[in-house]
Amino acid sequence: MTSLEEAQERVKNIMEQQLQISVNPENYEDDLRLDSMALLELIVGLEKEFGVAVDEEELDTPEHFKSVASISKFALKQLKS
Repeated sequence: MTSLEEAQERVKNIMEQQLQISVNPENYEDDLRLDSMALLELIVGLEKEFGVAVDEEELDTPEHFKSVASISKFALKQLKS
């Protein structure tokens, strides 16, 4: 089972490698302010990295994709479902 810390590291890697957004671990709670294109790239990255499918309805909940911490918690929730 993936821990929150592991999930945060994996999300950080997605952000840096696919979106070219540098993320400092001390800032995991900070708002990333992703635009729609970055959000779509993030979703694709999450689906590949975590082996999950993100439903379109989830995109209507922007709180899931606000910070590295919230994205990581969302990914862990998807793994459990």
